[in-house]
Amino acid sequence: MDGPTIFALSAGMLLLLFCPISVTAYMHLDGRSRKLQFAARLYNSLLLAGGYSEARAEGIAVHLSRKKALILPYGQMLKARPDFNKLRGFHIREIGAVAETGTSTAGILLAAVLLTAGSAVGKIFRAKGRAYRCDVLLSSAHHLSFAAQIKIAFDLMTVLVLVVKLALEALIVWIEHKKSTT
Repeated sequence: MDGPTIFALSAGMLLLLFCPISVTAYMHLDGRSRKLQFAARLYNSLLLAGGYSEARAEGIAVHLSRKKALILPYGQMLKARPDFNKLRGFHIREIGAVAETGTSTAGILLAAVLLTAGSAVGKIFRAKGRAYRCDVLLSSAHHLSFAAQIKIAFDLMTVLVLVVKLALEALIVWIEHKKSTT
């Protein structure tokens, strides 16, 4: 290969590594069926993953297909501590949420709390230059329904760094386990 071809390929790879990627996460919590439907789409068109989750006696069941489910035990989830430093390169760009409550006294009080909390969160997001919208609807149905759409932006380099970091952490745990058993 000649010099300009190598330069063009190198520039293309660098552009691909640092070009922003947009993933939109959709969630819908239905109070009547007690299920959380979810989906993740790349650039709002290509479906990456989707399914639903529900609470069971053993833990939370996450269904990604019709026949199989992944069970996340409650005890294991309580022991796990989230490491938010790993999510540093992922940026929330937009949040949209709609909550639907009943017209009972409890539903109206819940709507007031949601509107107040949504207003406070909205001010924080707008101060950081992010788009935010939260609506509350009162309906004749006497159950809670909540839908949200979150747009997250990141680049491929962030994903590669995160994968390498997780692989190294897993390797360290495996080496420590190997040393303790021998």
